[in-house]
Amino acid sequence: IKKVYGGVTVTDIQDKRQVIPFEERHAKNELEKAAIAKKAASCVEENDLIYIDSGTTCTGMVEHLSGRKCTIITNSLQVLMKTLSYPELTVFSLPGKLKRETMSLAGNDVVNYLQTYNIHKAFMACTGITIKSGLTNATMEEHVVKKAMVENSHKIYVLADHTKFGVVSMLTYSPLSNIDSLITDQAPADEYSQFCR
Repeated sequence: IKKVYGGVTVTDIQDKRQVIPFEERHAKNELEKAAIAKKAASCVEENDLIYIDSGTTCTGMVEHLSGRKCTIITNSLQVLMKTLSYPELTVFSLPGKLKRETMSLAGNDVVNYLQTYNIHKAFMACTGITIKSGLTNATMEEHVVKKAMVENSHKIYVLADHTKFGVVSMLTYSPLSNIDSLITDQAPADEYSQFCR
């Protein structure tokens, strides 16, 4: 709050526990997110079955998969739209209810759906990362999808720019120890590097 003549006003502070609309998130740290997405795409091998999460950093992977034959499972409307230009990519959409603010499909049906696939690599987003709380996100519907994906994938890649470190959101979908690779734009604080080692 800010003291003003005759009272107080509330200043506009982004609460990391709430869902920020996709368009607003997409515009933040664009260069960093693009570099992370390019690096993540380089981890995809021919004929991989991968999951691409609905996070704004993850959606940037599609354009870097051009010319590579792989199968993508996603709940992201943005990923689905971007793959239209790449006929060599086989794409499956997760079932679920449309979440307009995240431009994704989410819901409890995902858990059963995912058990039928052997996903090689999952490329995941998060709202925040800490050693104690792990990988966190802000909505129950997305939490169900992310948790199911971590449980049904052989390798987990987390794509997160430097602003996600030290942030705790409402729900933990995975401890940090469950992931195989962390792709970011800056070297994280020593505590994270040591933990990962």
